[in-house]
Amino acid sequence: MFLRNFANSSFDGLRLSCTADDERPSVILIDSHGIRFGGTKLFRGKGMRYDVGLRNSSGIELPSGIIGKEL
Repeated sequence: MFLRNFANSSFDGLRLSCTADDERPSVILIDSHGIRFGGTKLFRGKGMRYDVGLRNSSGIELPSGIIGKEL
C-alpha cells in the first residue's frame, strides 16, 4: 500500500498479504502525518527487515511487532 500526503487517519484490523513474495515492504508512507495502525498484520517480503517505509512522515503509530524504517 502506497500513501502520499495522507494525514490524521487510522487503520484498525488491517491485514495485508501477497500471493507471491515481491521483496517490498507492505506499506510506504510519504509526506504523511498522524497515522495510526491498530491491530494490524502485514506481510513482510523475503529479505525485508521492516514493514513500513517512511519518508518525510511523522506521528506514525505502529503496533508491537510492526517495524518502520525511515527511507
